[in-house]
Amino acid sequence: MMSAMTTTWDAADFDAFERSGWKGRGEAYASGFARLTAHTVEPLLDAAGVTAASAVLDVGTGPGVVAAAALARGAQVTAVDASPEMAALAAAACPGAAVHTAILPELPFPDHSFDAVVGNFVINHLGDAQAGLAELQRVLRPGGRIALTCWEREAMRATAVFGEAVTAVGIPQPDDLPSSGPFLAGSDDRTASFRELLADAGFTGAQARRESWTHRVDPDAWWSAVVSGTPLTGSLIARQPEAVTAEIKRHYDALVAPYAGEATGTVALPAVALLATGRKEPRHPLSTDEVLDIVDAEDNVIGQATRGEATARRLRHRCVFILARDADDRIFVHRRTPEKLVFPSMHDMFVGGVVGAGEGYDEAAKREAEEELGVSGLSPVPLFRFLYESPEHTWWSAVYEAGATTAVAPQVEEVAWHAFLTEAELADRLTEWEWVPDGLDAWHRLNAWRTGRPTAD
Repeated sequence: MMSAMTTTWDAADFDAFERSGWKGRGEAYASGFARLTAHTVEPLLDAAGVTAASAVLDVGTGPGVVAAAALARGAQVTAVDASPEMAALAAAACPGAAVHTAILPELPFPDHSFDAVVGNFVINHLGDAQAGLAELQRVLRPGGRIALTCWEREAMRATAVFGEAVTAVGIPQPDDLPSSGPFLAGSDDRTASFRELLADAGFTGAQARRESWTHRVDPDAWWSAVVSGTPLTGSLIARQPEAVTAEIKRHYDALVAPYAGEATGTVALPAVALLATGRKEPRHPLSTDEVLDIVDAEDNVIGQATRGEATARRLRHRCVFILARDADDRIFVHRRTPEKLVFPSMHDMFVGGVVGAGEGYDEAAKREAEEELGVSGLSPVPLFRFLYESPEHTWWSAVYEAGATTAVAPQVEEVAWHAFLTEAELADRLTEWEWVPDGLDAWHRLNAWRTGRPTAD
């Protein structure tokens, strides 16, 4: 998807230019160009699954537009920007966020700090996008999501008209200014290349799509916003003699004239961005070779065996069942994949799995719920335990309940289909669908436990 690179600037030189180029432009960017970038804020947060209680990192926050929108969703927001000026603007606009001055690819946070990472038009400002993505993956928790935006260049008429106006005047490219950044330089298909960039960085399920809208603005105000509020185009135009600047402006006016808006004195400029998303691989689930504790009828450990052996020989082991509810108190219901070792392609109203050797029930419940739902930060609440037995299987079962109030990204190896159902909807489907027998047993016991009725063992 990539042809030869079209920029001669290396990563270090480009990053140095970016650091210096933004000095003194914060206020102008916030009052002008940030209006254009605001369109992708909500799609960006949706793609990252940001909801109430999500721990979110907004990287390259600028004046804090994304951070403010994440706070409005009830998220716990941390925001960073390489520019102290931008960081100060963001801190003033977002008093509920923790704002830092920090530069990719060196962020001042421990591994696995955030449920979601978002960056609105920041990846294209990095000299080394791969290094930046590696750092973002480091601070993202297993199962967490990343969402990033960049511009679609030529299709992005709202900014392309400036470069075309400069070219029309015949201004040579100065040696101390890059013609463009190295991000996706030479790409024949930027959508595919953006997706591949995330996939190559190790993000699973990487996707990229176009976001298109119309930027309605006074053309003179837009000229001022770009010239005073952006480092590349702004620096090039601002350094020209007055007569040359006036000639560039005349070409700009001619280029935007066909986009005259319905309102007097405005233009409707096409804007096109790319939105790329991916997910950090969850911790690897237990395999058939994983060693389990074998227990007796009183749940005392009496030995160990692999998961495959325990299943084949009907050796009693331990399992956890977690009933996950969303913010509307609906229950996460799913159909298991055909590849599952036990009960393939059946429906289940619990997430969960086996308890590893030496692992506690509580630890296993948190691990299994987070892996299967593709979220982090869960705190399953223990309810009761029971011994499940059938002619083929036997295991001690610990039942939990957990609130899954953030957007879920179910593990594709475990979940073939899922939905959140009310208890009434679930009850209607108990006789319609084929359910895993241990989960169905746990469901009936849970309902009896709630009403204080005894359960038969």
